[in-house]
Amino acid sequence: MVQNPFDSPVILLTRLDLTPDGEEPGLAWLDAHFIPTTMRSLDATSAMRLRCLEGEPDHVVVYGCGSKPLGASAQPMPRTPDMLDRWMRNYDNRWHRASSRSGGMGQSALMNLITTRVYPGAARAFDDWYSGVHVPEILACPGWLNSRRFAGLDDDGTFLAAYELSDPVTPFDSDPFRSAVGWDGQAEQLIGYHGFRIYEVVQAL
Repeated sequence: MVQNPFDSPVILLTRLDLTPDGEEPGLAWLDAHFIPTTMRSLDATSAMRLRCLEGEPDHVVVYGCGSKPLGASAQPMPRTPDMLDRWMRNYDNRWHRASSRSGGMGQSALMNLITTRVYPGAARAFDDWYSGVHVPEILACPGWLNSRRFAGLDDDGTFLAAYELSDPVTPFDSDPFRSAVGWDGQAEQLIGYHGFRIYEVVQAL
């Protein structure tokens, strides 16, 4: 069984969009060349490519690592063919370290990724609330299976929550979820967030 990169001490999260005419050749190039090359340069133990079912970013690649490498390899840039340079949009890398665990990750084919950014002075209190209150409430709802949280390595006010889902509908369509979702008075600490996107695991290495 392939290791789940979300179970690693450190992850690199790469987000990217592809134009419609570049989708097929771009993904073929990513899978055959860029992801394996990046894994070697990062000394990554695992990688996973996910596709957003609706919304953006279109694609996410997660690399599981033991630590963040030093130097240029810490921010891998795709050396793309000329045509792919015209097809790729909004390429972005972000490093995170494991913050806390709730049950560990399994092998679900669907995930929800939520990125939050709070004012630095509020980071500790927000992290305590999210891990100690919010995650247990969400995991008690139907369809929410497992969760792992991460803190940004380059920004002490950024957090990532990764949830495994049973299916695309049940997790977001229950009374317990409608009661649990929200910020419980933490909204004033937020600079911004990006979430409520369902991602399908397409490939695991």
